[in-house]
Amino acid sequence: LKLLKVCKKNKNAIISPCIYDMSNTFSKGYGLTFRSWDLGIEWLPKKSESPYEIPMAGSACLVLSKDTFNSVGGFDNGMQGFGLEEEICIRAWLLGYRILVNPEVEVGHLFRSEFPYEVDNSLIIRNILRVAYAHFTRERIRNVLSAWSSHQDFRKAHNLLTNEVFSKRFQLMKKRKFNDDWFFEKFGILQ
Repeated sequence: LKLLKVCKKNKNAIISPCIYDMSNTFSKGYGLTFRSWDLGIEWLPKKSESPYEIPMAGSACLVLSKDTFNSVGGFDNGMQGFGLEEEICIRAWLLGYRILVNPEVEVGHLFRSEFPYEVDNSLIIRNILRVAYAHFTRERIRNVLSAWSSHQDFRKAHNLLTNEVFSKRFQLMKKRKFNDDWFFEKFGILQ
């Protein structure tokens, strides 16, 4: 209910709870940020007792209205597996929506050191490249490409990208209220 209350007060926002590690309840994250140009993520520490803005939310729990979900275009159908939460959060910010964490609400997540299913690294890298190509300036795209270019699955991942991501970029650029410079500066990401 506490997440829904915040959602009703902030109709143009995506709301997240604090996410804690079920195997270590002292390990808590209050949103996500990028730690480096490979777009690896790290959890943010708590900043306030009240709901506040964060760059990105983990997908263990997201609350948003159906109207907001539809207005931002839902989850990116071109993404496969990992990275959906980062992409929708970046897109939402650039379209003029907000991402908030409600630190009063905590949701446990089972983090794994190994997955009980096969993970294709080339798809993860492809998703990261897709985020960069869809949302970032050329300079940031170069930084992301440089961070991944020596990885053994980079070429395969890059070849999995389709021209659709560039038409998506073009459509998003027309709708944006903010650019990625604004987003990176607002949250001091990779400054």
